[in-house]
Amino acid sequence: MSTEQLISIIFLAIARVPALILSIIAARIRSRKKSWVKVYGEIVRNDSVSMSEGLRPTIEFTTVENQTIQVTSKAVLKPGFRLGRKMYVYYHPDKPNKTLWDHFLFNGNLLFLIAFLLLGLYLFFFSYFYFEFSFLDTDVGG
Repeated sequence: MSTEQLISIIFLAIARVPALILSIIAARIRSRKKSWVKVYGEIVRNDSVSMSEGLRPTIEFTTVENQTIQVTSKAVLKPGFRLGRKMYVYYHPDKPNKTLWDHFLFNGNLLFLIAFLLLGLYLFFFSYFYFEFSFLDTDVGG
């Protein structure tokens, strides 16, 4: 096995496999939006976890059955969301406390972005080692 092939296999493990896993998770998150109920919610507070860690935002929304629900995020943010900020919330029809906030951090878009960047990194190194493609090796002007 050549050094190039070994490096490519290492980058396969470092980039492609996690990218695939992140893409699957993001797709599952996005699929929930099709079967869950979409309502408008508002950030009502940010609970302090600790001075160094950050804040856990709490969103309040009203279900279609006119039940008011407050859900605190499991994610710790630094800084937290602005109080009064409004965003869409998807909730499970049978379990309204199970939610998906329609924000870049929570709705799967961030996972897709990370997966895309990992695949780009893999393709860069794959093309460099297998096709000897390099911007540094070009001889411009002879």
